[in-house]
Amino acid sequence: MHGNQLDFHVSGGRVHVTALRQWENRGDQALELVCDLVDNWPDLLEGRKASVFYGDSPPAAEYVARDLIFCSTIRTGDPKSWLPFPCPYALRWPQIGVPDAEGMLEKMLADEREWESPKIFWIGTEQHSSRRALADIAATHPELLDVTLMEWARSNPAALVSKSRQVSLPDHRLFKYLVDCPGRGYSARLKWLLATGRPVFIVDRDVIEPWHAELQAWVHFVPVAADLSDLLDHLARLEAEPGLYQEISRNAREFAARQLRVNAQLIQVAEKLRESLAASRTHVSV
Repeated sequence: MHGNQLDFHVSGGRVHVTALRQWENRGDQALELVCDLVDNWPDLLEGRKASVFYGDSPPAAEYVARDLIFCSTIRTGDPKSWLPFPCPYALRWPQIGVPDAEGMLEKMLADEREWESPKIFWIGTEQHSSRRALADIAATHPELLDVTLMEWARSNPAALVSKSRQVSLPDHRLFKYLVDCPGRGYSARLKWLLATGRPVFIVDRDVIEPWHAELQAWVHFVPVAADLSDLLDHLARLEAEPGLYQEISRNAREFAARQLRVNAQLIQVAEKLRESLAASRTHVSV
């Protein structure tokens, strides 16, 4: 989405907003995260101007008016050194029925329910070609995949209601396998899918959250080509190797518990910011 940007400066330990544009509630929550950052690491941002971008994709243009640029997404292989920033939905996403995302994450990490369906599961709107391709595979192999392309009834923007089936994020655990497709840019749900303790088939994409770059294929997730051509082969491998299934499940959940809580993400932001400021001082002195 366009216009997802927060501009601010910090003075006297207070955050002063100069511009805020947002889709849904992203900007309000980005400001909340900035305030948390300033409260916990006041020295890092004092006296500085900064911008936070939290759109579906990172900005394409260079921004030179700010001292610091934070971004909740990065483009794979892009050399731009945006500072990382948590996805604002990590706090809450009321438009899809998640009023407390951090609380939901904790419950998902503790959920030990057994799977009820042996299938690969996905549900969502048709925002990317891979989602239609996934639905087509499911139509051909209904014994292997359970896929629903849904549509929102947007008459009440504050509480969207699906015109079709609804499955909560915690209830994704009731399926043996999960899959994550790109959206218009990144996929905000992936951080929660990893917390289910189910192997996640991640379809290749250009835009990711910063922490995603630390995930390792066949360690934390199952890689899937952008055209989904290897999806069924990789499913067959997991079915034939139950030990690998358990290992990926465990690693994914441990990754989520260690790195995807909001505070853990903010610590990463502070560390990267401190490194960036130190490098800038070194460059200036040289």
